[in-house]
Amino acid sequence: MKYISVILLSLIIFPAKAILAVSVDDKYRFDNLEEVSSYLNWRVSGWSVIDSRSLIVNISRSKSYLVILAHDLPAMRYTDQIKITSMNSRVRSKIDRVYVPNQNSRSTNIFAIYLLPDRTTRQDARKKILSDNFEIIEDI
Repeated sequence: MKYISVILLSLIIFPAKAILAVSVDDKYRFDNLEEVSSYLNWRVSGWSVIDSRSLIVNISRSKSYLVILAHDLPAMRYTDQIKITSMNSRVRSKIDRVYVPNQNSRSTNIFAIYLLPDRTTRQDARKKILSDNFEIIEDI
């Protein structure tokens, strides 16, 4: 009962901030892209990190996947090696994990995987994630 009281009191004392434009979670949501549950790991030809919570996995010149992580993985931005777990040659969202070897970093689950069918879609996804469309407005 003490914990519930503390949480309620903290909500009263520290009012929430309203976010205008795009919230952090919306930054990683892509309603215009096809969300897939997995991709074949053995076909990967490369990858590139967008930020500490997202990366693009290349399958071919014209086909890629946008991988969104459940939590930030800061070490991913400063390395040239990452490891993605897989079972039966498939990388699955909500099951498999991403980590940086030899960095003593934690791993995190893959939250979502989106199909990027062409180069333009890949560039648009990167721009959306890297844009800073966040404005904090008055307390609510």
